[in-house]
Amino acid sequence: MTPRGVSICAICILQILRSLAVAESATSTLLYNSTKTIDYILPTLNTIAASGVDPRFDIGYTFDTPVLPVTPCLMNALAAVSELAVEDFTGNVTPRTYTLTDYPSVSIVTDATVTSKTIEIRFVLWGIWKGIQYMISRNNFRNALLTLMWKGALVGYVFIIRSGTVLGIIRNNDNPTLSQRSDVSSTSDNTANLSKLNRSMIMTYPADEATLAVSFTFGGGTLTIYEVFFTVLSALASLAETPRDRRLRHVSLSPEHYNTTLAIFAPREAPQTSAPILNCEKTLVAMAMIPRFMVQRSDYREVVIIIRENGILIGKGFMERGRV
Repeated sequence: MTPRGVSICAICILQILRSLAVAESATSTLLYNSTKTIDYILPTLNTIAASGVDPRFDIGYTFDTPVLPVTPCLMNALAAVSELAVEDFTGNVTPRTYTLTDYPSVSIVTDATVTSKTIEIRFVLWGIWKGIQYMISRNNFRNALLTLMWKGALVGYVFIIRSGTVLGIIRNNDNPTLSQRSDVSSTSDNTANLSKLNRSMIMTYPADEATLAVSFTFGGGTLTIYEVFFTVLSALASLAETPRDRRLRHVSLSPEHYNTTLAIFAPREAPQTSAPILNCEKTLVAMAMIPRFMVQRSDYREVVIIIRENGILIGKGFMERGRV
C-alpha cells in the first residue's frame, strides 16, 4: 500500500530518480539544530495549494533603477521566507532587515504602518513571496517597494533592495520612497542577520549541534534556477499556515506555470507511532535547504531528498521536472 496522498506514478518516478542517484557522486548532507520536544497529531493536510496566498491579500509594486544580482536576491528572499514560515503564522513582528552574510549585496527590509509598530507574519511572508514571484515571472530584478494590502487596507511594506540603499518613509502619511540619499534614516533598526539566527533553516550546522540531517543526491534531469526557487518558495508559502508540529504523511506541490514537482513523504519504514516522526517544521526545513544545496554547487538538477533525525529515517522526497 502506498503512503496516503502519494500516487503510484509518483512512487515510480521517485524510484527512477533514486536509481539515477546511485551512480551520482554529488551527495551532500545539511544539518539543522532541532532539539525541542514535539507532540505529533494526525494531519488534515495531504497536498498544498500552488499559490499559498489568501486572495484578500494584495500588493502594490514600485520599482527603482538599480538592478539587483539575481542569486543574492533569491537567496535572501529564501532566507526570509524560511525564517517566517516556522514562526507563528498569525503572530506579529516588529520591522526587520534580512541580509545573509554570504550574500550581502541584497537586503530585504520590512516595515509597519504609521499607526502600527508591528506587522503580521503572514503578510510579510506573502509580500516577500509575491514580490519575488513578480520578479521571476518578468525577469525584472530591481530595487522594489512592495505596499502590502489586506482587504483593501494598508498593513505594511517590504523593500527588496541593493544593500546600502537608504529608505525614506514620510511618516505623517505613509508615503514610502526608495532613495540613495545618505542623510535619510533607515526604516528598520531591528536587523536579523540570518547567519546568526538559531532558526535559520538554510544554514549548515555542525554535526554535534544537530539532530536533523537532510541529504540530497542529484538525479539526471536539469532544472533552471528560477524553477528551483519558484517551486521551493511556493511550497514554503503554501505550507506556512500549517501548525509546525502537525504530522505530515505526504505533501506535494506543482506550482502554476512551472512544470516541476516537489514532494516529501514519510516512508513505510519510518516510525509510525512514536518520535521521531516527520512533521511540518521538519518538512519546511528540508524544503528550504534544496536551493542552498544547488546554489553552492552552481548545479540545478532533479534531486532525491532523505531526512533523518538522530540517524533514524523519517522522510523521503524528490524535486523533479514534470507534474505528478
